[in-house]
Amino acid sequence: MIRISRQDATFSTLPAPLTATAAELVATLGRKFGVNAKSGYSLYMREKGLERRMGPNEKPMLLQRRRFEQAGYTELDKLEDLGREDNSYLCKLIYKATHASISAGEDDIGESLEFVDLSGKNVETIPIFLYKHAHEIVSLNLSKNRPFDLPTDFVQGCTSLRELVLSHMGIKRIPQAVKECYQLTRLDISNNHIVELDHIALHEVAELTSLKCHNNRLWGLPEYFSRFKLLKYLNLSNNRFELIPPVACEVSSLVELDISFNTISTVPPEIGQLVALERLVLLANTISSLPTTLSALVHLRELDCRRNCITDLSAISGISRLEVLRCEYNQASVLDANWAHMRILTASNNSVTRFALSGTGSTLTSLNLSHAKLASLATDMFDHLGSIENLVFDSNQIRVLPEGVGSLTNLVTLSIKNNILDELPATVGNLQRLQSLQISGNNLRELPDGIWHCGQLSVLNASSNLLKDFPDPPPTPLSDGFEDIDARKLSTISKAPSTGVGRLTQPLALSLQKLYLGDNRLGDDVFVPISLLTELRILNLSFNDIFEIPHQSLFKSQQLEELYLSGNKITSLPPEDLERLSALKLLYLNGNKLQTLPSELGKIKNLFALDVGSNVLKYNIANWPYDWNWNWNLELRYLNLSGNKRLEIKPNASNDAQNMPRSAKKRNLADFSALSRLHILGLMDVTLMIPSVPDENEDRRVRTSLSEINDMGYGIADTLGARVDVLSLVDIVIPRFRSKDDEAIFGLFDAVSKTTNTGAKLVKYLQNEFSKVFTLELSRLKSGEVTSDALRRAFLAINRDYGNLLLPTLESRRKDSDISLSDRGASSVRTGAAGIIVYIRKKKMYVANAGNALAVISSRGGNARLIAKKHEPFDAAEIARIRTAEGWISHRGAVNDEVEISRSFGFYNVFPAINAAPNIEEIELMESDEFVIIANRGLWEHMSYQVAVDVARGERSDPMIAAAKLRDMAISYGSSQNVMVMVVAVADLFKAKKDYRSHRSHQEDEGFFGQARAGPLRRGTARDEHIGDRGLNGLEREVAPPVGLVALVFTDIRNSTALWESNPGMQTAIRMHNQLLRRQLRAIGGYEVKTEGDAFMVSFPTVTSALLWCLTCQLELLREDWPQEILDSEEGKEITNSRGEVLYRGLSVRMGIHWGAPVCEADPITRRMDYFGPMVNRSSRISAVAEGGQISASQDVVDIIQEVVMDHKPAPSSLDSDSGEEEEEEWLDPSEKQDVMALRRLGFGITELGERRLKGLETAEMLSLFWPSALKDRVKKGDKNDKVQAEVHDPGAQMLDHSVIREFGRVCQRLEMVAANFAHPPQFEANHSPEAATQLVLAKRKTHMHPPSLSFAGIRPDSSDEELIIVLEHLIVRIEHSLSTLVLHQLGPFAEVLAALGGAMKSDPRYIMNALSRYGSLLSTM
Repeated sequence: MIRISRQDATFSTLPAPLTATAAELVATLGRKFGVNAKSGYSLYMREKGLERRMGPNEKPMLLQRRRFEQAGYTELDKLEDLGREDNSYLCKLIYKATHASISAGEDDIGESLEFVDLSGKNVETIPIFLYKHAHEIVSLNLSKNRPFDLPTDFVQGCTSLRELVLSHMGIKRIPQAVKECYQLTRLDISNNHIVELDHIALHEVAELTSLKCHNNRLWGLPEYFSRFKLLKYLNLSNNRFELIPPVACEVSSLVELDISFNTISTVPPEIGQLVALERLVLLANTISSLPTTLSALVHLRELDCRRNCITDLSAISGISRLEVLRCEYNQASVLDANWAHMRILTASNNSVTRFALSGTGSTLTSLNLSHAKLASLATDMFDHLGSIENLVFDSNQIRVLPEGVGSLTNLVTLSIKNNILDELPATVGNLQRLQSLQISGNNLRELPDGIWHCGQLSVLNASSNLLKDFPDPPPTPLSDGFEDIDARKLSTISKAPSTGVGRLTQPLALSLQKLYLGDNRLGDDVFVPISLLTELRILNLSFNDIFEIPHQSLFKSQQLEELYLSGNKITSLPPEDLERLSALKLLYLNGNKLQTLPSELGKIKNLFALDVGSNVLKYNIANWPYDWNWNWNLELRYLNLSGNKRLEIKPNASNDAQNMPRSAKKRNLADFSALSRLHILGLMDVTLMIPSVPDENEDRRVRTSLSEINDMGYGIADTLGARVDVLSLVDIVIPRFRSKDDEAIFGLFDAVSKTTNTGAKLVKYLQNEFSKVFTLELSRLKSGEVTSDALRRAFLAINRDYGNLLLPTLESRRKDSDISLSDRGASSVRTGAAGIIVYIRKKKMYVANAGNALAVISSRGGNARLIAKKHEPFDAAEIARIRTAEGWISHRGAVNDEVEISRSFGFYNVFPAINAAPNIEEIELMESDEFVIIANRGLWEHMSYQVAVDVARGERSDPMIAAAKLRDMAISYGSSQNVMVMVVAVADLFKAKKDYRSHRSHQEDEGFFGQARAGPLRRGTARDEHIGDRGLNGLEREVAPPVGLVALVFTDIRNSTALWESNPGMQTAIRMHNQLLRRQLRAIGGYEVKTEGDAFMVSFPTVTSALLWCLTCQLELLREDWPQEILDSEEGKEITNSRGEVLYRGLSVRMGIHWGAPVCEADPITRRMDYFGPMVNRSSRISAVAEGGQISASQDVVDIIQEVVMDHKPAPSSLDSDSGEEEEEEWLDPSEKQDVMALRRLGFGITELGERRLKGLETAEMLSLFWPSALKDRVKKGDKNDKVQAEVHDPGAQMLDHSVIREFGRVCQRLEMVAANFAHPPQFEANHSPEAATQLVLAKRKTHMHPPSLSFAGIRPDSSDEELIIVLEHLIVRIEHSLSTLVLHQLGPFAEVLAALGGAMKSDPRYIMNALSRYGSLLSTM
């Protein structure tokens, strides 16, 4: 079907075959509308505001189908039926009278006829008036005109023509008239459909110096290219070349060759013939090696070989005059060269373990080696970097920064984030030109006091370290008599001396403007040295151990604009200090212990954002003389009060107070309407007693829901970022989706735009319409279709609908101009939005995303798993799709050089190269899943997936605080754009509903007299102070050392000695190995006893946890991102089985498990538990039996695993026992049950090795091997003595026993019968005797206790855990109701009295009942 419009806004839908031509459709339409064939009607196509007449042989049906596929539709969407709908945003067919092509006039050309631009003018040939001026034309742009005829006679008259642009014309062949342009020097034929160039003799254009052929379909070049003598610039990017054409290497005049975004795997040695080449671009191919002939390119100054597979960069070292080298995202492990002219070197995201440069001391200004595998830096490295200005070593394994860094006198930026630095050298103070120092994410315990000498340092970020204080200024010769600034011993900073700027001020005090110290261990005394930094604009002290802001500590910070103090333990704010912060715009106090806010906050007139969420605010908002009220901060754009569950906002009746200002009397202090510029208002969990809250609109979001959605804990936190005047990031939260208790939607839409004031309209439309569109698509699902189909169609449909709304904007533009960006409606066409939707139905979760809004799920142990796809243009699959949609990718990774993401809503100016087809993941939620993090790019650009999960797990008891912490951590890492984070506790789906609510309410009421405990659960005193690894400190605390019967595990790396001696990547690899093993120890619950070299000795309280740790580590070792040198070695190379599954990769670790009772004794020096005795010796010998990648175990371990896991012995049940015997204790505790379930889901097997003599032991030991099911082929089958005993792999392992649930149901019904008899006692007739009445009661009770409906037919033996949990929750609710009835009956007539008394005292009636009971007991003893 195809939809064809007419000029009168009507349309007709025609059935037609795919091969139908435009001429056939015109004839059909003529007969249908009664149009005379001689009337001259044609079929026109309108795309992106440009209209053209279709040729008679074009096939509109095929073209429409191609557009649908490019837009993201598939065969599942029945492409033949999509034509019925309005797809004008994509393409529009119009049947109308044929008109002559629009001819541009002289007014359209402009004053100068030297540069003629006819692009997008909808002309089909050269305007007549230009013929007489042909000789004047120097540059002629004919792009975006389809079809177009370039007359030869006109070209012959263009004797001065030097530049000709024929791009975006849809041509498959170059007009022959081009070769008549003998004086032409620049030819642009890009963005067409040209397959080959043999059809035209371009070499006849002898003066040609520049040829742009990018984004065509070329796969080869004609032989005549070797005849070009003057060609200097050749662009062949975004084509279909599988190898560099040999003839291209014969164009000796080439100065620049761009052959990026092809599928070239090798660079021919003939490339060395291009001796004049100065710039070579090989970006985004599949090149694995470079020829040594590159050294012949003596004039090459710039080489771009990013995003290839290059393992050896030694060929580049021979390029003598190289100035710029970009080789990011390759697989090189060594970077060792001598370059005398190198200026810029970027080699990030490689596997570099060895780095050495020489000869660059006077030239190199920028060096980037981030995301590599560097474990150390040579002490003399900085001797060759004398001119360096920008130095980046982020995300390596560097522990020591050499002292020589102080000799880099030209250094402006130093970034060494996310390493394992223990200290910063004191010589940093010598860097007098240093402006930015980025050292976040290390293990720094202190900063050198020499940093005060950095006279130009304006940005210092030391977040996420182990800092306990900020250094005091070092003493200077001029400071005689100046008290030592250890004012930490003073009660207030006001006691510190007031120093004159000219005499004692350190250089840093006058230069530092941005200071980030979040997530450290700083206390109140940090404000002493900070108070000297008078030029501060941004101060971030979030997530430290600050209890109080000392009086007058911020007196000198009058230029402070942003202050972040979230996640501390602050109970009050200093009013006088706040009053002086007149320039303050952002104030974040989330997650503290504030009960009131001082009224002085209202005097900060330029305050844009205030976040006081998740405190314990409880004050009278109308008490304005003493407490803060928002009506005094009218510039607020962001206000968050969410999470203050005791805060009440109710109408005030005191506006007529005598002491109230006249302006305040006119205001309702409980109303938010005066905040006319407010964009985000957070009131979640706040008690609202006002009749209404501000309405939501395109520029305002108001949140008033609870922090619980469908019985799942839920939290959200966001910021406006630098764009405070527009709301370009919105959330979507729909509880009880489609009015169903087991369905919910979470998501967000993040606008992406080049302009500053667009995007709000698009994201608001997506927020309002998505649920309607998705509901409609769900209702349209047919047999065989699934929910994922509905999700995908919803994304595409809502993108289509919004595109159609913007269609008038596209079509109303002038024919001689592009869309004006000054018009907000028009610029919306150039606006897009990344989006993600998480749809939860029962225990299944669907995640759909387009763009860079992503979601991560935390499984048991805190393992992060990405459940969305980041759509970036550099992805190989996205490159192929974009090219199919006639788009291209620029060097900076932007689609059509405009948009830096490859999928999103909107961006209709680049559509369909960018479409809204989402990536969809289906996840079956399990009990091991903890929570889901949904966030936009503002978080993911500053935090890895695993770090985000680690941060959230520290606050997982409250998703609201977890979300706020993630947001604030992103800010502390330097994020300045808008951020939104949502945390959904999916683990609550597996908890009883009442349990969750009672658990949360218990948390809130913890404390004296029901006072809520404020703020997040801090680790301040619970941190492992002796551990110097920030990463481990962020995880769960190490378990207590097990004693008595314990499981011991010994590990060792295969051939580690040889690797240490011969492989330079071993230092980095061993650190990665240690981090992995320790992370899993914290996650699963093991105790690290000690390490010896690369060997670990660890202990576990149970055999199941020990085995789970071993199996998990073996699997995770395969996934680790090992240094390339390890993977290239014999010991670490990748080995696969016959099915292509990886068996070995990277370091290979042997493990051994034994169970017994060692001698347990703490080491007096390390104070850690150690184990001794024969059991330890035997454990060590057992591990030695295993080979690399194997897990050996004693028979004691095997027996326990077979009994506990494989046989799955059920816990004894006594629910149906009426004998009154004491119940047997459960033989598995809850944590061990989780381990058993995890083992069964993971899957493992046992292979018996038989009896083995162990070195140094008299008796033989029966040994076996454990192996994960995924690595079964690691066990060698050649030994006949080895036999497989058993294998367990149950991905859906069930832990609930249906028979136990059935018995629990019987108990529930019996309890209900008892409660029913008390609630509704039987009525007796007056003539019944007491004996008859007793018999009647007994008869009725007997009937009630054993009703005939106790069969529980609904509980089937094959019921799943999900079904049994639903039944169990239902039974728990019924039991609670029965118990409530019995308690009320016991209280009798006192129930109402106690309830009233409890309400008056705001206390639990049970406490009163307990007190009365004790009082009665006391009276009875007297």
